[in-house]
Amino acid sequence: MGTRRHPSAPAAPKQIILRDELALDRTHLANDRTLLAYVRTALALLLAGVTFVYFSKELWFSVVGTFCLISGATALGIGVWRYRQMKSKLRLFSSAAGPPGGADFTDHIEEVCSTEDR
Repeated sequence: MGTRRHPSAPAAPKQIILRDELALDRTHLANDRTLLAYVRTALALLLAGVTFVYFSKELWFSVVGTFCLISGATALGIGVWRYRQMKSKLRLFSSAAGPPGGADFTDHIEEVCSTEDR
């Protein structure tokens, strides 16, 4: 069996041009921000759950607190899972595209200049 390739990864290894390299950087940063949002949400749910369970005198407060605890733990697990999944896709795309450089860009400029001269 051959190696698995992500559908959006380039078919043939090419060098990454500056625009693509910057897009990868923005995607890495967005992935980090998304993980932090999941962690923030999970932390808020966990704290609310602990508060409801600890200070509750009635049964329904304990039920709501338990639900918050379960939801917070689930949100944290989903966030970490999605972060790792996207990180592996980005690593796969980066390795399939080859090292950053501008050779493709200069080849493209030479191509455009040669067609304009005609």
